[in-house]
Amino acid sequence: MLKTGLSLSVLIWLFFPLSIQAQPGGPPQGTATVSGIVTLEGKPVGEAIVYLFNPRLGRGWAYAYPSVTDGNGRFHIAHVAAGEYRISAHAPAHISPGADGMRRGLPLVVAEGENLKDVALKIERGGAIAGKITDAQGRPVIEAGIDLYRLDENGNPQRYYFGDKYHGVYRTDDRGSYRLYGLPEGDYVLCVGYERPPVTRSVVYPRLCYPNATSESKARVIEVALGSEADDIDIILPDPTRHQIAREWSGEVTVRLVTEDGTGLPDMGVHLMPVTEDGQWIPGVTASVYADTDESGRFTMNRSWLGEATFSSISVSNAKGYVPDLPPIPVIGGLRYLCRGLGDRITITMIKGAVITGKVTTAEGEPVSGAYIGVEMMRDGKGGPVGRGETEFPVWTDDRGVYRLYGLAPGTYAVFTRYNLTGRIATYGATYGAGVSTYHPSSERKTATMVAVSSGSEASGIDIRYRGDRGRIR
Repeated sequence: MLKTGLSLSVLIWLFFPLSIQAQPGGPPQGTATVSGIVTLEGKPVGEAIVYLFNPRLGRGWAYAYPSVTDGNGRFHIAHVAAGEYRISAHAPAHISPGADGMRRGLPLVVAEGENLKDVALKIERGGAIAGKITDAQGRPVIEAGIDLYRLDENGNPQRYYFGDKYHGVYRTDDRGSYRLYGLPEGDYVLCVGYERPPVTRSVVYPRLCYPNATSESKARVIEVALGSEADDIDIILPDPTRHQIAREWSGEVTVRLVTEDGTGLPDMGVHLMPVTEDGQWIPGVTASVYADTDESGRFTMNRSWLGEATFSSISVSNAKGYVPDLPPIPVIGGLRYLCRGLGDRITITMIKGAVITGKVTTAEGEPVSGAYIGVEMMRDGKGGPVGRGETEFPVWTDDRGVYRLYGLAPGTYAVFTRYNLTGRIATYGATYGAGVSTYHPSSERKTATMVAVSSGSEASGIDIRYRGDRGRIR
């Protein structure tokens, strides 16, 4: 079996949360079968995902017959109805020839009752585009949305979608950096900023295409070949436009998010929910408040929305790497924070979150692409133990096996891959497997080494040696 250092655990989890069977309402059932092999550089690839779909039936995974290759790279698809199909294979950072953006594939005609054997599919390492987005003052533009276009045969830009969009690579990180990979050969243009500024945003950067064009048609073409990397595709955005958000409502309670020096933080999504003094959900109380902060970091709400509660939990999205300077409450899906006291004026100080970064490799030292990485807070920033609950900040390794978690609250964390959990986070083991791939500096160590971080700090070199068999192409 080929050990390519690829991981498909994430793709399987994303696209088949229930099963590998065709979902209700999907393609019709028939009597034909399709089987074959997936190879990379002439060698079989295990745990590749294969899709057989009829474009006439509809778009999306629900209309596809899926399969996963075995250890010998073989796949088998049964109960296929007669028709004209497209077939393609997929893997993180790799593409199947003819599979343009995971929407097409090689043509295949299937007759009723036919048994098609030895369908040969190849995957190849795709190209990559990487760069950095900064503002006119040289500061990183964090969580900026990236738009990628591929030029068609007539030279017209077509918006390009690919599977790794689900991995969050369409946004810049806390350094303003981005990386798009697994791209087929072709000519591309890349843009950042809003075509139509949303009315909920008080600070909006003008749309700009690489390197400094105002439209896709005027942008510089980026040439991508299979296995190549176009790096330093940087864009410097001009000063943003600022406007006041027109509010349709007002309330008795004003909440403001500020930095440690008192500067307001705009365009942050805030979710407040009433809880008990120890951060627990109040039975029978379902009220909660969702709002975006304005240009000064404020939003208002009606006091009655939170009932008689004097404590609330708060979570913040679009936080640009900041976290509330409040006691953490670990819950499944991410941290919340305990806001004590709900007076008429609430000021929440936001501090710079920490960073944990590293690389996932196989036992042979090859990078594992597409590996799911999460953390669980074990102790808070003051060294106190954290109550039961799973805290995840999911990211996925890129085509180099590199991951980067940012915006972490100060504390001590265990870093893990979803398919290899131990201890308090072993509940997923019954569903996803039970290997051990948590971070530790020695390959002989059997328990995870904790990673302690403080506000604004970066813990680098937190590498994971993947020792499990599941979720990896070999």
